[in-house]
Amino acid sequence: MYNKLIIIVPREFSIKEYIKSSLEDFIKKNIKLEIWVVKKILNPLSHVDKKLMISDKNIQIRIIDNLDTLSEYLSKENVSTLFDLRIKPDIKTKNFFSIFFDFDFDFMIISGLLTREISLKYILFYKFKNFLIKLFFLIHNIKIKHSKYVFVLGDKCDSKFNFLINSKSILIRGHHADYDRFLERKENTTQIKKSYFVFLDQNAPFHQDLMEMRRNDMDADNYYFSIKNFLEITKKKHNIDYLISPHPRADISKLKKYFENKISDMNTLETVRQCKFVLCHDSTAVNFAFLFNKPVISIYDNELAKSQYNHLKAIKRFCYRTRSPLKNIHRDEIEDYDLQISKQFYSQFIKNFIKCHNENKKRVDILTGYINFYE
Repeated sequence: MYNKLIIIVPREFSIKEYIKSSLEDFIKKNIKLEIWVVKKILNPLSHVDKKLMISDKNIQIRIIDNLDTLSEYLSKENVSTLFDLRIKPDIKTKNFFSIFFDFDFDFMIISGLLTREISLKYILFYKFKNFLIKLFFLIHNIKIKHSKYVFVLGDKCDSKFNFLINSKSILIRGHHADYDRFLERKENTTQIKKSYFVFLDQNAPFHQDLMEMRRNDMDADNYYFSIKNFLEITKKKHNIDYLISPHPRADISKLKKYFENKISDMNTLETVRQCKFVLCHDSTAVNFAFLFNKPVISIYDNELAKSQYNHLKAIKRFCYRTRSPLKNIHRDEIEDYDLQISKQFYSQFIKNFIKCHNENKKRVDILTGYINFYE
C-alpha cells in the first residue's frame, strides 16, 4: 500500500533518535525512508545544527525552512507515502498543520504515555486544553485530520486524550524503543568482573532542550561534584564501586573532568544489565532496569532543586510512576531496604509503559504486520 515512510520531526534527528526509531531495521526491510526536519517552521529564530543530524546514505534528509517549501515537497508526494508524524497540534505548531492538513495523506503517530495519576481534575484539564486547541484551529480555518495508525507503547497510552485519534484509527499494540534494544542484546557479552552500581547521567547542566529554552541555569561544577560525592559515599557504605552511563548527547570530555575512569564504555543496556542497582533522576533509560529487575533509586541535589526549570516536579512524578525511593543527596543515604524490588510491580510497569503485547517481535515486524510496505 505504501512505498515510502516520511518521518516529520520538530528538531534535529540525531543518532539517538535513529537508534530509538530502529531505522536500521526499516532499511533492512528495504522500506524507503525520508526525514523532514521542520524546526525553523515551528520557530523561525531557531537554528538547525547539522552536526547533530544523523547521516545515512539510505535515508533522504530534508531540512525544511519555510511553509512554501513544505507545501512544495508535500505536493510532490502521493497516496503511496505514509507519514510518521512526530509533532503535536497546538498553538505553536498551527502554521505547520495549516499546510499539512491541506493535503490528503495517511499518517501514523506514536502514542504518548500517561505518566501521572488520572484524576477527574486531570481529565477535565485535558478536555479543556483540547477544546481550546480545536477552537483555535477552527478559528484559523484548519481542518483537523485523524491518524490512520497509532503505534501504542504501553497500556498507559494517551489514546483517550489525543484528538488526532478517533474510532477509525487503527491501534497497533507495540512497545517502547528500549524493548527493541532489549531484544537485540547479546547473551555472550563479556561480563565485568567487578560489582558496581550505575548512575544514569542525563547531561542536566548541558541538556540541549534546556539550552534552547534558556533554562540551563545549573552550575555544572556544583552539580557534578555533589553527584560524585554522593556516589563515593554510597560506594563506601555498600562496599561496591560505581560507573557512569553517559547521556547520548553528553560531551564525554566534560564528564571525565568529574568522573575520570568511571565512565562506562558499554552501552546503557549492557551497563544496566550487569549492575547491582541504578541511580538516576527521571531518565527513560530506567526502562532497562525494569526489564532486568534492577532496583532503582531517584536522586536530586540543590542545583536541580533551585533551577528555574522544575526538575524536582518531574522527578517526583517519575518516583510516583516507578515507586522509586527519592533521595536528597545532601542529607539522605541509600539504605538496604531501598534495594528491594517487587517483581509483580515490575511486571505491571513493563506492561503499562514498555510493552503491551506478548510477542518477542521487533517494532518493524509489528508495524509491517499491520501496514503494507512495498519491499
